[in-house]
Amino acid sequence: MFSTIDDEVCRVLLVEDDADDAHLVTHHLASLRKPRFQVDNAGSLAKATLLAGSGLFDVVLLNLYLPDSTGLATIDAFRAQWPGGPIVVLTGLDDELIGLDSIRHGAQDFLPKEDLSATLLVRTIQYAIERQRTVQPGGATEAEVAAALAEFASTLRRPIAELLVHAGALCEKAGSAAIETTDIERLQDSASQIVALLNRTTQQPETASAC
Repeated sequence: MFSTIDDEVCRVLLVEDDADDAHLVTHHLASLRKPRFQVDNAGSLAKATLLAGSGLFDVVLLNLYLPDSTGLATIDAFRAQWPGGPIVVLTGLDDELIGLDSIRHGAQDFLPKEDLSATLLVRTIQYAIERQRTVQPGGATEAEVAAALAEFASTLRRPIAELLVHAGALCEKAGSAAIETTDIERLQDSASQIVALLNRTTQQPETASAC
């Protein structure tokens, strides 16, 4: 796997059907002596997924608008075939929103074609690779990370739920005895906030509880 060590070669899969854009990216990367890049180009999603299956590439530069796929469906289809690798989406001048959406769909970064330079390409590629390693330590897939996160959230959710039940019972007792319930309410609110955070993290429906 490529790192920032000077004598390593970074294998780049460039998925671009526009010959001029493909030439520009290849030219920028070939102009560098350190680090070194080896670029393979695919002009369609079908060819890209076939090449990615070889497991030889360190990063993919992906144009979302190809002869056989368009828009965010391109990254979804490619990510399904290459679940663990870093992807940088190449966008047009007015495609910042779709670039941001691409990150939500599994890309590590996006890069407007109009801003391409050798320096920016290298920096973006290296950041994308490191970001992927950080998000998926030890080569874990996104599904494995999500499963581990869900298990962690589930472990916390049960004792917090019990805490909410007991806090609710205390609220009732305190209320019937005309005792100040501010501290209990704060405890209950804090527990509810933690549950809400866990639910958002694992995309579970939120529930609320109060005195």
